[in-house]
Amino acid sequence: MLDHRLVQTAVIGHQNSDDPVILPMDAWELDRWREAHPGYSYWCGLQLGGCGGELSGRRYTTKVCHFAHHPAAPVCHRKNNGESSDDHLLIKRGVQGLLAERKMKGRVETRDLGTGPGDAVDVYLPESRRRLRFQLSAVDHRAWRQADDELAADADGIDWIFASGSPVIRNNLGRTAASCRSAAKRWAASAASTSGPRRGTARCPGPRWRTVG
Repeated sequence: MLDHRLVQTAVIGHQNSDDPVILPMDAWELDRWREAHPGYSYWCGLQLGGCGGELSGRRYTTKVCHFAHHPAAPVCHRKNNGESSDDHLLIKRGVQGLLAERKMKGRVETRDLGTGPGDAVDVYLPESRRRLRFQLSAVDHRAWRQADDELAADADGIDWIFASGSPVIRNNLGRTAASCRSAAKRWAASAASTSGPRRGTARCPGPRWRTVG
């Protein structure tokens, strides 16, 4: 079966990897990436909500480059294939790198809240008993309050970071919250990561944060 989807993200090494990559869209950029990393293999990772099949990078000069499944790959029902589909893994690795750099103890986990493994990223800092949630999927006010209560069970404080456009932001004026644009979120996660950005050229601007409250 031919694969006509424009798959822009994958993981490196094996199907269970959490090491994400965004395939460069321009041919010259892809050439440079391949030259720098000739031994990499790419997979429709399970932590991306993928099928676990192997991918290859398709090079084009008249349209954007993208990943494609190998002909023998299983039927894939992955819902999200675009540039933002690995945000949760970029954030996870970015926060882990930042904690290691600052020699801080912490646990970083991605969460599937019903729509896929990229719904949220939870960070727990045991020494300060604080939690941080990056809420990437849409959530209404009732669901947010329920999650807030659950996270508060073993924490002295909770900080929320919402993807821009979240309906909760409009109802969250009674406490401090942060809203970040997707591009800023990706830039910040890559910049914090000890392994560096997973693409040939960083295109995202510096982060723009907006405090609500």
